[in-house]
Amino acid sequence: MPSSPELATLGRFVADHTLDDVPRDVVEIARLDLLDTLGARLAPSQLPEAAGLARWAATTSTGAATIVGHRTTSESMLAANVNGAYANWLEIDEGYHPSYGHPAIHVLPAALALAESRGATGRALLEALIAGYEVAARAGIACGFPERVHPHGTWGVLGAAAAAAKLLGHAADLTATTLDVACGLVSATARELIPNAATVKYLWVGMANYHGMLAAQLAPLGFTGERRGLGTILGQNLYTASDLGALVAGLSGRYAIADGYFKIHYACRYTAPSLEALDAVLASGPLDADSIERVEVRTIYHGARLDNREPKHLLAAKFSTPYALAAKLVTGTLGLTAFTPERLADPAIAGLMRRIHLIADPEYTAQYPATAPTSICVHLKDGQMREAYVTASRGDPDAPLDRADLEAKFHDVASPILGPATHNVVDLTRAAESLRSLADLSLALRGAP
Repeated sequence: MPSSPELATLGRFVADHTLDDVPRDVVEIARLDLLDTLGARLAPSQLPEAAGLARWAATTSTGAATIVGHRTTSESMLAANVNGAYANWLEIDEGYHPSYGHPAIHVLPAALALAESRGATGRALLEALIAGYEVAARAGIACGFPERVHPHGTWGVLGAAAAAAKLLGHAADLTATTLDVACGLVSATARELIPNAATVKYLWVGMANYHGMLAAQLAPLGFTGERRGLGTILGQNLYTASDLGALVAGLSGRYAIADGYFKIHYACRYTAPSLEALDAVLASGPLDADSIERVEVRTIYHGARLDNREPKHLLAAKFSTPYALAAKLVTGTLGLTAFTPERLADPAIAGLMRRIHLIADPEYTAQYPATAPTSICVHLKDGQMREAYVTASRGDPDAPLDRADLEAKFHDVASPILGPATHNVVDLTRAAESLRSLADLSLALRGAP
């Protein structure tokens, strides 16, 4: 059965795409995506559940694929599964606003594991990352914003499948079939699991990487998928609508990876506009949390709906705009140290959360994802008000972070785990396309100096 015209076109794009087609500034962004996503994977690797996942993979199957932050290794598909789970564990990974999700974490774990197992070059890894990111981002745009479905583990499987097909050298028609098969391997994910602190959420991205690799290896054996799988399985069964034209509109024009965002706040990206507005207030002078009567925030719907004022678990806190604002005001940061059991139980943060009020502004929401307008008014107990208005968050395409910012972020999250090898990872990713082998990068990601 032939693939749909849209997936057939994507199949040709993936098969024909080379790094020579990509502008140099986009290649640099891909290198930064590589570094940032590796940092996101490393950051949670020593947490008890995460370390247990690494032990499970290492004892379940033997292989030489890297599980980041650990000296143990596993078979490539299981390693991709574990590394994918790590990648979104702490909500510090990049994303792409028009897709309402995070393409790179659905692509890179599969790409790196398969590249390791095949002895691929750094250039081949970057080609797979860029192609897979493009497919994942476009699939996310085609699916749109779901009210009840969480995007992790859904359309991202197509990105992993595309990257795997690229590394396996699939021709255009076989790549399209791989994407068909991948559509049939999506997970049924639910947003309500997050406030309920269901940590199975961590596994969704890992399974997407696993299933993408599986699709790329089963398609050559004759397995097929539904011809319009994205439109039916994703567009009708999970999401409320789909726009298949978005899969190919402007293809081979501007690359999606060039318009992604990077995080400086370690929480759900929809909290970022409110945090950016708060930072604008704090730029005019510090605030003592005890001096605050109440905080009113007008923002896009996606941020205002994260209104949990009593998160019971660190996962729920990552998806709480009141917690993000209160923790920033009380601790002065929204880095890794703002999300600990001690901070979650902090009465100062809990009390301030109850005084934070979110309003979803329809006019602001209508401007998203092009911009994310947000206004904040901090009412002080002495009658004063401190106000600010922002339209972009640092790390957005309109307010980009530079290499120095992202290397500093990587050192912040990776140094406690990798030690001196942290510098090696930075240097190797900086020169990724010239690497004849990924062996040195693999060793560095395991903490070997």
